[in-house]
Amino acid sequence: MKPRTKTILLADFQFLTRKGIGALIDELSGFEVVAHIDTSEQLYDAVISIKPDVLVLDFIGNDPKFLKEVKRIRFDTGTEILIITNSQSKNAIQYLLSVGVNAIVTKNCSESEIINAMTAASNGKRFFCNRVLDW
Repeated sequence: MKPRTKTILLADFQFLTRKGIGALIDELSGFEVVAHIDTSEQLYDAVISIKPDVLVLDFIGNDPKFLKEVKRIRFDTGTEILIITNSQSKNAIQYLLSVGVNAIVTKNCSESEIINAMTAASNGKRFFCNRVLDW
């Protein structure tokens, strides 16, 4: 029996980054990007209506409103979350971990680390690229 394809909601607020991550995911067997979100205002409603297996989310900075939205999504929907970030804020990373984010990678991580993070998150497991672990 063939494993079920995991659905991905990709939320990145930069067009080029969103397209690049989407292209990487499209190359992976067993994953399908079912929607692209480009504004934080659409995020919660999109997760509720689409019910993806994984939310791949571009995390920017230390915005308390955005952090609360991630917590709300995680607790209200149970959707697994993979954060892709350039942020090096230890406080923000600790908060994301405390609200149940499964995987965190930086935009500088290798392709294999991003793929491993996607696989881990889609299976409810944790993954952190080496750059995150060095913080």
